[in-house]
Amino acid sequence: MTYSALGAVMGGLGSIPWLSSPWGLGLSALIITWFALSLGGWVKPVEARIPFLARGLRFGHRLGGPMGSLVVGFVTAWLPCGLVYAALSLPLVGQSAWQGALAMVLFGLGTTPLLTATSVGVQKGLRVHPWVRKGMAVAILAAGLYGLAQRHVPADDPDAVPACHEVEEVI
Repeated sequence: MTYSALGAVMGGLGSIPWLSSPWGLGLSALIITWFALSLGGWVKPVEARIPFLARGLRFGHRLGGPMGSLVVGFVTAWLPCGLVYAALSLPLVGQSAWQGALAMVLFGLGTTPLLTATSVGVQKGLRVHPWVRKGMAVAILAAGLYGLAQRHVPADDPDAVPACHEVEEVI
C-alpha cells in the first residue's frame, strides 16, 4: 500500500523533464551501485536513526493482531533501503501516477519471496555465509554498473535504439 502511494507520487513527478531524463535513471543506478558496495562491505553503509519510525514499529508490535501488522507494514516501507530508493526512481520513466503505483506494487510483490525467506532464516537463527553475501553484492553491483553504462535513448527519438537492442532489417 505504501509502496504504491510512493510510486504514484514518483510517477507524477516524472512529468518534470530533468527527473525523467537519463539523469534520473542514472541516480537509480548510482543508488543500486552504492547499496551493492555497502552490502559487500566495500564501503561503509549509510546509517540513519529515525526515531518516529522506531516508535511506529514499537506501537505496531504492542498493538498486535491484524491492525498491528498493518501499522508495522506501513512503517517498514519507510525504513531506509537502497533497493527501495532505486526502485522509486524508476516510476519517473512512466511519467504517470498509475504507472508509478503499478511499478512499485510489482516491486513489492517481486521482493516478497526473498524477504519472507530471509525473515524465516533469521527467525531460525540461520546465518548467511560471507561468500553468499559477497556473491549477492557482486550480482547487484553488476546490475548497477550496467545501468550506469547504458546509453540512454531520448524518448522523443523513435529511430534511436540502444546497441543491445539493435536488430537487422530483414528484406
